[in-house]
Parts: sequence; structure tokens; C-alpha cells
Amino acid sequence: MIQNLDVAPDGSSIIYPKYGYGENQSLQFDIWKFDLKKNKKLKLTTSRRANYPKFSPDSKTICFVAHSKSTTQLYTMDVDGNDIKQITKNIGDVQIITPSWSPDGKSIAFAQSDESGHMNIYIFNLVERSLKKLTDSPEADYLPIWIPDGKTLFFTGLYDYTPNLYNLNLKTGKIV
Repeated sequence: MIQNLDVAPDGSSIIYPKYGYGENQSLQFDIWKFDLKKNKKLKLTTSRRANYPKFSPDSKTICFVAHSKSTTQLYTMDVDGNDIKQITKNIGDVQIITPSWSPDGKSIAFAQSDESGHMNIYIFNLVERSLKKLTDSPEADYLPIWIPDGKTLFFTGLYDYTPNLYNLNLKTGKIV
């Protein structure tokens, strides 16, 4: 198990990626859920190379990242691992990490690198089914965190090779 686990906002369960054997006995991550009330675990994905699970604010949906060859996609599923839906439509050598739900559950912010290797912050609007790039830097931006009012994102930027915390006003686009 690695440290990018998440606790349901309603306190009912924990989700986490766990390394194990998939199809053809290859080692890979899949998403597991531990139900705190029933004291039981459940494997939610199989052979997806899945990671970075996050509960929605209402604890009913999970977003996660999964790989097919060198292309990463963002997915959602219900809390029992059913109804898996691919959200992004990436092609090529694209990597996604550190997704984060908006407080209203209508958007997911995440870090994505394209084939150039530049990692920037994006938001996928689940209602409009639209993707928006928020930062544009040759240095890495990752780990977006929403402010509870949903109007600002904090993220880690590696400008001048030093990690620092930045905030991004979603209305104006101003980064501080």
C-alpha cells in the first residue's frame, strides 16, 4: 500500500491503491476499499493499473487514475466498484496524477503531463464534460487542493526546481 489513500467524507470507508498481480501475473496497482463499519475489504478494480483514488464530497463516487500502456485516463466509479466511466480521452504519452474533487462535486482538478513532459494543472467539468488547462509551465505543477468555497485552488509548483505552494484564483486565473 502507498500513501495516497482517501477517507470517505461520511467516515464509512477508506480507499487505497494496492500493489498485486493482475492479468498475466503482472504486478500492478488496483483500487481497494476498506469498510470501517463491516471491517471488510473489497477490491474495486482489476488489472487497471489504477492509482490516486479520491472520494466525491457526497461519498457516493470515486475518481481514480488508470493506465493503458503509456496513456493515463481519469475515471469515476460508484463506491462498490460498479459503473466505471472513463472521463478523459487522452492519446499518446500522457500522465495524470493527484486528482481532487471540487467541493460541489461538479469538477475534478488534477495534474497532467503531455508528451513534452510538462506537468500542469487541469480541471474537468463533469457537468459540461469539458477540460480546461489552468497552468502552463515547463516546470511541474501538481497536487491541486480546493478551498472549500470552490473559487480557489492551491497547488505545488516546482519553479526554479524548488517546491512551493501557490494559489490560483479560478475566476481571474491569477496565480500567487
